Amino acid sequence: MAEQMAVIEKIGAAVHRLKTAKAYTAYYTAIIKRVRSVTQTIPVEKRVRLYHTVNEPLRTDGPGTPEADWTAACGVINVSVEKTLSKRKNKHFASMEQILIWNPEVIIVNEQGVDRKILNNRRRSAIQAVKDNKVYAIPVGISRWGHPGGLETPLAILWTAETVYPHRFKDLDLVSEIKGFYNTFFNLDPGLGMPERILTNQGMRNSCK
Repeated sequence: MAEQMAVIEKIGAAVHRLKTAKAYTAYYTAIIKRVRSVTQTIPVEKRVRLYHTVNEPLRTDGPGTPEADWTAACGVINVSVEKTLSKRKNKHFASMEQILIWNPEVIIVNEQGVDRKILNNRRRSAIQAVKDNKVYAIPVGISRWGHPGGLETPLAILWTAETVYPHRFKDLDLVSEIKGFYNTFFNLDPGLGMPERILTNQGMRNSCK
C-alpha cells in the first residue's frame, strides 16, 4: 500500500495534480488507521480466517502482493499469505486440498460469478465459509476494489472490514463513503442506485467486443 501511495503522488506531481494526489493518499492513510484502530484489539486466535481469490477459485494471494497488504489492514488472517503456493507467470495458486485444510471462515472473490461457482461446488461444501454462506464478491466500481492497478483499495479495506466484522463496524455508512470517494477523487456523482450496484458487483464490468 505504501508503494501504491508513493506512485500516486509521483504521478500527481508529473501531471500537475499533486494536491489531489496528496488528498487521496491522506484519505487512504486515514482509512487504514481508522480500520486498524478497531481491528488491532482483536486477539490473534479470534481473527477471522479469510481466503481471497483472484479471477478464479484456486488463484490467490502470495506474500508481498498488494492484496496481502490490504487484507492484513482489515485485521484478518489471510490463509494463503506466507504459505507454500504454486507459482505460474507471477501468479499464485493453491490446491483444493490445501484450501480444505485451511478451512477459511470467509471467502472473498474478485470476479463476478466465482462466488456462485464456489458455493455450488460439492467438493467445497466442507469449507466453513461455504457452510455458513459467507462467500462474497468484492464490489466493482471503476475497477475491482482492491485490484493492484485500481485506486479503490481504501474502499476495499472498509468493505472487507465491515463484511468480516459487522458487529465492530455497525456504524459504517458505506454508501456515503462511496459517494464521497467518487465525487472527491473522480468528480463523479454516483446516481440513484449506483452505490448499491457497485456493492453487489452486478453488471459493472461489461466485455468489450
